[in-house]
Amino acid sequence: MRNLRNIRFSAWEQQQDVTVTACCWDPAKDELLCTTGPTEAKATVELVRLSDHHQEQQIKSHTVTSWDAPSPSPDLPADKVVSLHHFADTLTTCVILEGGDIVYV
Repeated sequence: MRNLRNIRFSAWEQQQDVTVTACCWDPAKDELLCTTGPTEAKATVELVRLSDHHQEQQIKSHTVTSWDAPSPSPDLPADKVVSLHHFADTLTTCVILEGGDIVYV
């Protein structure tokens, strides 16, 4: 891992007060994919694509999709994103939730 180097450091300013739950890299478009949610207050998962605009020196966000993810069990207050993977060869994203749901986008 010695050949990895930081090429840019920046922060994404969100419009709402949401927590990023998972991130993965899209090497085909050189962008980042992130999920926000679900929480106890809002049971919605949102998949967001973050792209870097060098001319404007800021990060732009674009909502790819969002869906409701209610708690699968009465024991869990809210479902949780366990894993996020992007497959660049097929241009699909896989979101795995704690309740057992697997979502392909």
